[in-house]
Amino acid sequence: MTRTVRVELGKQSYDVRIGDGLMGELGAAVAALPGARQAVVIADAVVAGLYGSAALASLSAGGVGATLIEFPAGESHKTLATVGHIFDALFAVAPAIDRDTIIVALGGGVSGDMAGFVAATALRGLRWIQCPTTLLADVDASVGGKTGVDHPAGKNLIGAFHQPSAVLIDVRTPDEYATGHLIGALNVSLADIRENAAAWAARLPHDIPIVLYGTDTTAGHEAAALLLTAGLPSVFSLTGGITGWDAAFGQGILYAP
Repeated sequence: MTRTVRVELGKQSYDVRIGDGLMGELGAAVAALPGARQAVVIADAVVAGLYGSAALASLSAGGVGATLIEFPAGESHKTLATVGHIFDALFAVAPAIDRDTIIVALGGGVSGDMAGFVAATALRGLRWIQCPTTLLADVDASVGGKTGVDHPAGKNLIGAFHQPSAVLIDVRTPDEYATGHLIGALNVSLADIRENAAAWAARLPHDIPIVLYGTDTTAGHEAAALLLTAGLPSVFSLTGGITGWDAAFGQGILYAP
């Protein structure tokens, strides 16, 4: 099952597609963009090893020429220096990139932030597609056009808002699913969280965030606040469902990636 959420931003509107196996549709998604015949995939070295070949194969199958640019993994590399190295590789691509080249951000929040920043600034702005591969990137970093890098003075101090042309969330790819960091998926209500937050805090690790999916913003933020007060890092994501789970709050899931 694939679900599509439309982000309405006038001329900058785009679709967020959520489903199983969407990496295989990356090539078709790029080819559907007017004039797009070339793509550059930007990913950290870990994600490139996991999913780079699949992304390139999909692009090739869609008739899109593709190049993969890797950078060292980790927040410590989210810097202008790393972006400079990415630009060096980008401008060395053959055939040379042009204004119709599509940037593909493949990976978690760091990859999305940096690839988006490259897209916002190279040739004064290129179109780009987000392909998040971590749960937190799925529900946060990949949506909203937030791009940028860190500076010694602080996090994300250099950047731009540059909306993607599309977001493809392939539920097979999040690293959490592959590496066993899934703590649990539970059907819970707000009443359950009010009653049990302290008990859960005694059993769950405090260094792994809990993601609450739901459609009731007020209830969701209250639930996240209750868990935070209990000492559990939490975030609420407004969503209509993921991979067939009923994610209406009250029949939703409490999910620790």
